[in-house]
Amino acid sequence: MESPTPEPTETVGYSQTNNETISIEGGTGFAIRIQIPESFILQWTVENESSTDLDFDVFLFTESGYREYLEVVRGESGDPTYIVGGTVQGIETSARATVTMKGGRYRLVVDNSDIGDAGDSGAERTRKVSIKYSMRKA
Repeated sequence: MESPTPEPTETVGYSQTNNETISIEGGTGFAIRIQIPESFILQWTVENESSTDLDFDVFLFTESGYREYLEVVRGESGDPTYIVGGTVQGIETSARATVTMKGGRYRLVVDNSDIGDAGDSGAERTRKVSIKYSMRKA
């Protein structure tokens, strides 16, 4: 079965900043893989490049929470566990979050599915989102 999300973007190390504009098709998400061995600070900002009628969510997951998310996106039942401090739902214009994390593996997901608060139920239209995220030692 083909993954419903594009290949995740790898993070490489500390004091890293990335800025990109992405298109997210309906029923999918865009995942950014974060793998840092020591405590770090993650900061992200997103801006809606589409209409405010086309809202979206940003979730921060552990690896196990991300696997739960993928199962639900594929149509299985469940409620993925996310990290509250790094998650914002129902974003119409812009949002940001800063969270201190323990070393480990995480996924930051810009979501255009029916999982979170955002989205028109059923067939989701493509969202265009600018995302800037950075990581540095805590």
